[in-house]
Amino acid sequence: MQMTASGGSTSHSGGGGSTATGGTTSHNGGTGGSAMGNGGSTANGGATANGGSTATGGTPANGGSPANGGMGGASGGADQGGTGGQAMGGAIGVQADPGTTGDGMATQDAPYNAPAESTGLLNGAMAGEVTGPLIYPSPAIYPGAKFTYYTYVPAQYQAGKPAALMVFLDAELYIDRSDTHFHGPTVFDNLIAEGSMPPTIALFVGTGTPDGSFDFNSQRLIREAQYSKFNDTFSRFLLEEIIPDLITSKYDVVTDPDGWAIGGQSSGGNCALIVGVHASDSFHKILTDNGAFDNADPMAPDVHPGTSFPGAIADGPVLPLRVSLLSGPNDIPETHQYNQDVVAALEAKGYHYRYIEGSGGHYPPDHAVSDFPDELRWLWRNYTLPWYP
Repeated sequence: MQMTASGGSTSHSGGGGSTATGGTTSHNGGTGGSAMGNGGSTANGGATANGGSTATGGTPANGGSPANGGMGGASGGADQGGTGGQAMGGAIGVQADPGTTGDGMATQDAPYNAPAESTGLLNGAMAGEVTGPLIYPSPAIYPGAKFTYYTYVPAQYQAGKPAALMVFLDAELYIDRSDTHFHGPTVFDNLIAEGSMPPTIALFVGTGTPDGSFDFNSQRLIREAQYSKFNDTFSRFLLEEIIPDLITSKYDVVTDPDGWAIGGQSSGGNCALIVGVHASDSFHKILTDNGAFDNADPMAPDVHPGTSFPGAIADGPVLPLRVSLLSGPNDIPETHQYNQDVVAALEAKGYHYRYIEGSGGHYPPDHAVSDFPDELRWLWRNYTLPWYP
């Protein structure tokens, strides 16, 4: 699926990083024990080791999850998605067959207006609770780095009833502390209320810097070192440090990887797919907006020129991932080309993916903002939590 890239902007996504000062609110409820044990890795509470996902690395069946979304658990999950059985102190959601509607490539033409789901609460939707900005110092994996973060807890969440989990990179973009307009929490409020998403806790994580603030122009290489390094370092930071410390120690979260998603814009999208490749036993749902797969890995110069993708997809085993992508000819030319190359690799390997072409630029990501509710609907389709009506 090769296309000729034309035009293109000249700068990667930036936007001023938020400074971590004050502005916090307190959570209501949520004292449930850690659903993931020690961070949700396979060795310490991962859904694969004791949640019973089938056939690791097998070809995705109808939506990226093995056996029609089945996460048959060792402790109560059934073959066709489980019945909410308890596993490792958490619970397993139900991933029914999402079908193929919306799979493949489609074109979305301008104008890219703000979607209604981002502009306010619709049809009786209730606002979740946003906390932040706060600072999280990495204990060991990124020594000396402090990460500004925000959390979102949906209004429907109840302690003792596990929610799904989604992580967003470049926190300031999706939480709207920059010149983007994703309005992530408001979109979550509306999609959860309409039933297009399960009740989902979100963690918005910024780039780790010495003081937690981030300036794109002067600290871009720090961001690239964290987001473009093709190994398991960032996934270990998520699974061993920040998620257990901030989320699963305070809230009940499902343990099955069909209920865990990660997303990002530009290099954040690149990192989201890197996490998916290295931690597919924890994250099955991957969202990339204008994913900068063209970025070189600055910490591994021996990687084949330019990028680890699409080679990591083309040369690796088929993983149980469901991947949403977005780019277009007015994106950075190299970024657009590499998105097409990654899409071609996903297609060749039989992945369930959604790729939206459009005429929006790389940044501000107006096209991605316009498409954001629909890509979340596609990503979460037919994943439910039986204990939430």
